Amino acid sequence: RTEPEIKQNILKDTPQPMIIVFATAIAVAAMPPPPPGGVAHMYYSGAVVPKKMLDCKGCEAAVNLAQKLPVHKLEPFIITVAIPVCIAINGTGQCDPTTVEGAWACKDLCQGMMLSEAPVLIDLFTNEGYTANEKCTAFGLCKPKPSPIPYVPRAVSSDLSNLKGEPSWENWPENGGKPSGYFVHFTDFHLQRDYQIGAETQCGQPICCRSESGKGRPGYQAGAFGDHRCDASPLLLRSMVSAIKNLSVNPDFVINTGDDPAHDVWSQTPELNLKSVKQVADTLLEFGFASRPYSQCFGNHESEPVNQYKGPYGDQWLYNGAAAVWSPWLAEDAEKTLKFGGFYQTRLAPKLRALNLHTTLFSQQDWYFQANRTDLASQMDWARDVLYQARARGEKVY
Repeated sequence: RTEPEIKQNILKDTPQPMIIVFATAIAVAAMPPPPPGGVAHMYYSGAVVPKKMLDCKGCEAAVNLAQKLPVHKLEPFIITVAIPVCIAINGTGQCDPTTVEGAWACKDLCQGMMLSEAPVLIDLFTNEGYTANEKCTAFGLCKPKPSPIPYVPRAVSSDLSNLKGEPSWENWPENGGKPSGYFVHFTDFHLQRDYQIGAETQCGQPICCRSESGKGRPGYQAGAFGDHRCDASPLLLRSMVSAIKNLSVNPDFVINTGDDPAHDVWSQTPELNLKSVKQVADTLLEFGFASRPYSQCFGNHESEPVNQYKGPYGDQWLYNGAAAVWSPWLAEDAEKTLKFGGFYQTRLAPKLRALNLHTTLFSQQDWYFQANRTDLASQMDWARDVLYQARARGEKVY
């Protein structure tokens, strides 16, 4: 098949094209070893196999096949096959090999994405806790079967009367302060920690301005405070926080609704994502915001791979890490539930609380949630109880 035909076969009517890349690789892994010199033929044959897997029944058959294969042992081979398939379809449209960076743009992106997402997809393919239908529902190839949503008993509770560990806020009336009636809310900062001033801004990838992009051509060089083809630079973060600090009215509290890491999801690790969360928090602390309540929740980009949250006992690297980073603002109860499931409540003012829900656990892009469609952390039951307690205490909730 020609390359355009391969792209058409894979992308047509496919709700989750990246899934097809791995389905191709698994299908190839199930084939007999190719004859000498037959690697290219095997690759092209594998690239058209997904056409038969684009419906629910085909996907279920592929999943059942995968469960009979030593998929975990074949993971390196599957990734090796998946990378050229990904490159052939331009990273499902996320990269452009016709730019100044040429073929590197797709090769770099595909290598990173396959290495990042392969363990999650293979885990779902082989996880005996999910049926083939549930797995294919997660991949967007089957429709969810109507059934009662399983009730998950509350696994963690909050006691709103427990203020142990809560900082003493200098702007609260009990400490002689006077509320201004203003607050600051920012979101989706997408800090690009490796932002390179002067780097190429048209690199053929979702974001550029990286050292790997090379020095920019005249008219395509990254400025100090960012470029619309890149994410936010560290200098822009400092400029923003400095501007907040110098507002004519002091805010009563600050809210950040997540997505601190950049969009370079193909080159991220849990450690790098936590560094982005920490750099945003540290910058706020540096400019004196330890004296104001600060409330932050997670977006879809804090996880690694992007969008993939497993819930309690699966994302503790992030929940525990964030609890450590945000500790200057957290009371004991908030830290407890944050470490458990990524959600918490905290006081913003004497009669006002923030309810930080971890709603990205319910994302349509989260394969784990789509597989079982369950409130894995019993978060809604916890939130309902917090709201009842707040009402009894005469408090408002934001």
